[in-house]
Amino acid sequence: METRFRWERGGGPGNPPRRLEVAHQALDTQVVRDTEPFVPMDTGALARSAALPSVKRKVGEIRYQTPYARRCYYGEGFNFRRLHHPQATHHWLEKAKAIYMPRWARAVAAILRGKGGRA
Repeated sequence: METRFRWERGGGPGNPPRRLEVAHQALDTQVVRDTEPFVPMDTGALARSAALPSVKRKVGEIRYQTPYARRCYYGEGFNFRRLHHPQATHHWLEKAKAIYMPRWARAVAAILRGKGGRA
């Protein structure tokens, strides 16, 4: 699963590289938050396993680190109970993107312009 935002390297005039880093961090954090209601939940282990980028991983890469995360994401052999997350579905990132992408893009743009903002 991959989502791409495009911006120029160097960020343009008045847009220091630090803003790019802040924008990445804010976006990653908000994507995990906004996606959680769509992540199937039984014990909560899958949703809690979402790992934000680290030194070892690419910026913008969010991994769900349970043995069954991939099969669950692609809907292979799982019947989702919706007791805890009524909106739970496979391809949860796609569902969240369909709803929140415009908000994410506005928040990233605001950070890059130096207007603060939250993804």
